[in-house]
Amino acid sequence: MMNMKKILCVITLLSVINVFRCVAVPSAELDDLISESSLWKNVPGEIMKSYKALGFQFVDGKKIAKSNHAELKFRGFKVWEARIYFESDALSSVELSVYNKGDAGNLSKAEFGKMMEALVANLTELTGSRGRTGKVSNDRANYYINRRLWQMDEIGIRLEWAFVNAHRSGRSMQPFRAEFVKVVLGRKKKSAISGLKKDRPDWARLISGRTLKVNLKQNSAGDIWVDNIPMVDQGQKGYCAAASAERVLRYYGWQGDQHEIAQLADTAAKGGTSLEGMIDALAVVGKRYHLNDKELLKTSRSRSFERGAFYNMIKLYNREAKSKKAAEIDYKNFCNMQGNTRVINSIRIYEAMDPTILKDSKVSQRQSYAKFQQNISNYVKQGVPLFWACFVGKYPETPDLGKNGAFGHVRLIIGINQKTEELIYSDSWGPRHALKRMPLSNAWAMTFGLTVLKPRDVR
Repeated sequence: MMNMKKILCVITLLSVINVFRCVAVPSAELDDLISESSLWKNVPGEIMKSYKALGFQFVDGKKIAKSNHAELKFRGFKVWEARIYFESDALSSVELSVYNKGDAGNLSKAEFGKMMEALVANLTELTGSRGRTGKVSNDRANYYINRRLWQMDEIGIRLEWAFVNAHRSGRSMQPFRAEFVKVVLGRKKKSAISGLKKDRPDWARLISGRTLKVNLKQNSAGDIWVDNIPMVDQGQKGYCAAASAERVLRYYGWQGDQHEIAQLADTAAKGGTSLEGMIDALAVVGKRYHLNDKELLKTSRSRSFERGAFYNMIKLYNREAKSKKAAEIDYKNFCNMQGNTRVINSIRIYEAMDPTILKDSKVSQRQSYAKFQQNISNYVKQGVPLFWACFVGKYPETPDLGKNGAFGHVRLIIGINQKTEELIYSDSWGPRHALKRMPLSNAWAMTFGLTVLKPRDVR
């Protein structure tokens, strides 16, 4: 009897061992994207099943999957973010963020140099080739994107690294700044691996007002909106302007990522930029990618706060507050000195404003409010999304933003319903935030700027 129990225990143990042998426990290493060329022939469902345990989730229908899994690695290097792109129901390309300042913080020039030496040596060992130099982009003084290219069987490998050299800006010296490092994998036939770009890329030639209108949707409830705008999840990085720009550029047919755009836009590593800076950044992105930028709501660039758009908003607010016998805002109570410079905390001022008084003061400017709605309707009907610079945290939103307090933000306006007087908008925080709505009056109250990046034939 005892022997029979022992036999049963052994059988049970062997069964358990065999179960573990049959279940593939995925490694956090992504090296099989190179070593297993058959992966590139799998349909999206099979690939997602294989990589589900590594945190990959679709962020744009079934075209883009993304993961920020903490254990992701490629060739022994930490991967901060991985994106898988699908095309024609098959794997098209993979982008691996080996470094970006938004996630990893700043690196010194020496640290950045050591990382690049190690990566180049690693990929040279892998492929048995030193590779070849790709195009070096230097669209602005001191800003560089370098590329090196390898080929391994049917897979092309492109290493990209971007940085800003130390330089003088005005009266001060700006230090070296590492921006991003990424590895792009793609099938041999993909031109994206070549690293060579024409003066005006094909996608910029193909888009037009006529082709964009096919993305326009309407329903019987009065909604009119732009469909098919890819989703990007910016995560916790202060990249809202860069992520929004990436979405619009992808909608137009471009391939790239927010780290490349963020370098162009000079976005700060951990905290984004001011709303004025974000609006200026969009103009830089538009110029770089051969799009016309149009600022529909002018924001003063005066060095004097008293001549700026935010001060004008305070004056309107105080006029309304006075009529309601409510407390007025004195911006001088929200100032502090940093050296010899007076710094005014606009976020704290916005937080101190009563939401009803603020909304009434803005809506009372009927001509401006009507133009705001007219601009949205005009561009949406042409299939063009709008960049919306705003202060959030004052009015309720669904789903909840997951942040306390007010903050400056850039998001996309993608539609309007003039019957119900609602704005339709989208945030770059994943599928749950792809299509949202709020009353137009609330939206106007929180608006700071409105910009479009558009094909040249869109009016």
